Amino acid sequence: SNPEPTITTNPAVDSQGGTVTVSSNTTYSMVGVKEDDLKKLIDEAIKGQIDTNKQSVQDYGLDKAKFSLNTATDPKKMQLSIQTSVSIGPKFNVDELKKLVAGKKTGDVKDLIGRMSGVKEVKVDNSPFWISKTPKKPARITIIFEKTN
Repeated sequence: SNPEPTITTNPAVDSQGGTVTVSSNTTYSMVGVKEDDLKKLIDEAIKGQIDTNKQSVQDYGLDKAKFSLNTATDPKKMQLSIQTSVSIGPKFNVDELKKLVAGKKTGDVKDLIGRMSGVKEVKVDNSPFWISKTPKKPARITIIFEKTN
């Protein structure tokens, strides 16, 4: 909790003066939590609720999370609550996916990835546009995941 503000007046109360100045001096405290620490807490909280071999967190929902201060016994000991909606999706090994689709035709890439659990849509962009196969070297392949609502 913050201390009461210190209020001063000039001239003092019950004194005369041409102008009156009232000042208030207040000290505020601010609490911060590292995002990575929150993610670790959320991972721990959902560990028993998902199959971590097949599923992973797609979005921790921290941008819309609601925080509240439960107790503050002193400035170094505070108890906070967080309310968030976490999005869970399929777990993919990006390196394995790159090896799987390396050198494949666009249609084959869509079929291979499209059959995987949790995949709604597959889009393949080749550069330059007239190339119809993915690069043979996995390092030249970029995979981007997008969550759906």
